[in-house]
Amino acid sequence: MASSNQAVLCRYGYDPLDRLASSMPTGRADIQRFYQKNRLATEIQGALLCTVFQHEDLLLAQQRRVDGVLETTLLATDQQRSVLQLVDKAGTEPIAYSPYGHHPAESGLTSLLGFNGERRDPVTGHYLLGNGYRAYNPVLMRFNSPDSLSPFGEGGLNAYGYVGGDPVGFVDETGHMPFKKSWNNLPRLAMHNPTAREESIRLYRVWDRPIKRNVKALNRNTPSPLVNELAATTAHTSAGPDSPIASTSNYSAGASSPRGASLSEQELKNTRARLSYRLAGGMSDSEHTAKNTLTIRQSRVAAAKKMKEYYRGSDVNHFKFFKEVLKRERRELKDYSKALYVSHPSFIRDPDPPTSGSAT
Repeated sequence: MASSNQAVLCRYGYDPLDRLASSMPTGRADIQRFYQKNRLATEIQGALLCTVFQHEDLLLAQQRRVDGVLETTLLATDQQRSVLQLVDKAGTEPIAYSPYGHHPAESGLTSLLGFNGERRDPVTGHYLLGNGYRAYNPVLMRFNSPDSLSPFGEGGLNAYGYVGGDPVGFVDETGHMPFKKSWNNLPRLAMHNPTAREESIRLYRVWDRPIKRNVKALNRNTPSPLVNELAATTAHTSAGPDSPIASTSNYSAGASSPRGASLSEQELKNTRARLSYRLAGGMSDSEHTAKNTLTIRQSRVAAAKKMKEYYRGSDVNHFKFFKEVLKRERRELKDYSKALYVSHPSFIRDPDPPTSGSAT
């Protein structure tokens, strides 16, 4: 049963882009918010005008103007954009937070932005992430409302959880999903576009967990004892004469093989590829799982291509970034396809697309 003495502390208004545009706290002047490239740039409350100066993701300073009096403060931040120190003509003011961003109200906070460069709501003390999408409570260390992408989407199973319980290693600017802090300087404008957000989230997540290359490339001319031992028991899975990667020359292992087996150079090449991928965790023994992984890699290539075209002609830096993503994803897809064919000979690869000028 709802309490009868509830009171409205503040009302919030949003613009056509679903960004928090105004707040109307009870008993105080209304607050208007203005953005530059989806980042808070200016806030006006009555006679107070506060402007934030920043270059890309780097916070530089803030300027407060009250009744014609101008005050400028330099902002010292960390790589996550958290404001750690304020510098003005009166001196310096250090700022500290808990790992989840809590800053005691009694210690005050004259900076407009705070933890992870986000604006703290002056009424509740919560951070309205995603430009007002969801309120994050740094005291409870969780969101006040569920994520629309949970539990089956990229929001994760815990619809109220913040950065998967790891505020040191991850940040959450959109209120939807965490990503590693080391990615802070990579393009994120797509997060605010419903069409591009899903593809971007997928790309950031898979790039955050790339296949670990734990095994160095084995020498092509001198097979190691481990390769010879494995080759003696798995030679039947090598590519046949009709394989697209079949060899045209032979390599005799001779007495170096435990069983004296004579293996072709291509068979050794296939064995090395199979060994490297399996030791690195990149190839499953299950053909079904391996095929599913191939499908995922193909979707990653398609997603990277889509994002590259999305930024073509509009943002050079983002276009170059996703161009490199596409280049890497295509290369890894090609390597994985070959390794899949070697490890699971029954798998039939799709034919390579014809090159320009070839007969169709």
